[in-house]
Amino acid sequence: MYKKMISLTAIMAMIVTLVMPARAYADETQAESQPVLKYSVLMSGASEWQEADNGEYVGEPENKDAEISKLKLDVLDSVTEENLNGITYSVADPEGNWNEYVTAGQETGFDSEQKIAAFKIKLTEELAEKYNIYYRAYVQTDDQSEGQWLGWAENDATSGTKGYDCGIKAIQVQLTEKSTTVDLDTANSYIVKTDIVPEETVKVVYQARVAKIGWQKKVEDGALAGTEGKALSIEALKIKLAGLSEEDQKRQ
Repeated sequence: MYKKMISLTAIMAMIVTLVMPARAYADETQAESQPVLKYSVLMSGASEWQEADNGEYVGEPENKDAEISKLKLDVLDSVTEENLNGITYSVADPEGNWNEYVTAGQETGFDSEQKIAAFKIKLTEELAEKYNIYYRAYVQTDDQSEGQWLGWAENDATSGTKGYDCGIKAIQVQLTEKSTTVDLDTANSYIVKTDIVPEETVKVVYQARVAKIGWQKKVEDGALAGTEGKALSIEALKIKLAGLSEEDQKRQ
């Protein structure tokens, strides 16, 4: 009887020894499960995508001839590697025309002859409750200026440029828990060229001097100057462009 009790105790000890590590491993695995951010870009003229993980930069900041034409983001479960969704993003061309938002795993961008000049990323669902998303762009606005990293944008704010004949050369994205304190420079995350006048604000203004009548009132953009059915000739005409910047007016 005594020997049987010892054997039973030994068997129970073995079971505990085998079960406990497995249970501890399962708990440890579950505790380590977290979102893993991955993002990819396709450079203009290239056929292969470049990929980076959370916090890394991707692109070609030193290549003057290469700019990003397409973008894709994924957020995966660190254990199952399943796509967690919970992220949307959009891109714009140099004129500020935005594509529709797409979700995790989808490509967005333009053909190889067009470039991405700005982008924004937004978290949704559970990710938005627990995390912040930060991102920034590397740009070179013209051939004379040096390339630069713009400031960090956050949670659906815009990063990049508008009005410049340039695209983004590289990006960097960082997914951070809301409980984590970050020290990132957020100044000048989006720069807009202000010394150009939108086309719709520039107009042609003209004024006609008609025989026997004199100077008529000023008209603009396709309106009639002169008379109809009176056989009166135009003796003089004044034409100017309205809505130009002060610098452009000096050039006239």
